[in-house]
Amino acid sequence: MEPLLQQHTERLVAGGDRGGLFLGAAFCPDPPIHAHVLRHILRQAVMNGRLLVSTADPGYRQLLDRLAFRRHGGIRDDIYRCGRAPEVYSNDFSGAALPAWLRRLGATGNSTGTGTGTGPDTADGSAVAHLTSTLGSLHTSGGVADSPLLASAHTATVQAPRAWLVAAVDTLAASPISADAEAGRVLRAYYVDRSGTHGQVARRLHLSRATYFRRLRPGVLALAVRHGG
Repeated sequence: MEPLLQQHTERLVAGGDRGGLFLGAAFCPDPPIHAHVLRHILRQAVMNGRLLVSTADPGYRQLLDRLAFRRHGGIRDDIYRCGRAPEVYSNDFSGAALPAWLRRLGATGNSTGTGTGTGPDTADGSAVAHLTSTLGSLHTSGGVADSPLLASAHTATVQAPRAWLVAAVDTLAASPISADAEAGRVLRAYYVDRSGTHGQVARRLHLSRATYFRRLRPGVLALAVRHGG
């Protein structure tokens, strides 16, 4: 765990007797399955008493903040080469700590309204799911005729979602930030060009599967933020 916790290791896992679970990565490109994986992780964390997380993913950081996890700060190194050093979070799910966590969780919910609002750097889960669904429909027979994006003023015609998505993907691929540009190339190859399975696209782009999926979800998140902005 030390590479993912670095300077936080001694304080958070001192003695190795604190128990609980450690999460360094959990991702599935299918949003419903991804949600099921996260629910399973939370159930296991409650059973084991503690969850320690190290993540560079903006979506996961947003989720952990909404779940009122304690943020311990970033680590020194960008170990995933994504332009962001991971942040370390933890939460105590022991019986004695649960009342305090539930109070924090309630305060977080009250301070963010419904808990699904979007800020300049965030997008709610439904927005990401809508973007993912529409991207996946670009080459289907029905196209994007029933896309939720049609409800938005700037993609309100049947032709608009595809044109907007292609332009947004190409803009992301042209980003001066290498991780964002790589995410744009992943989205272009998999969704726009439809040039193969996830594994085939990863190989074509000379990316490991882990790096490929670390680029895929933040890329969709970036499009959701831009579309909602």
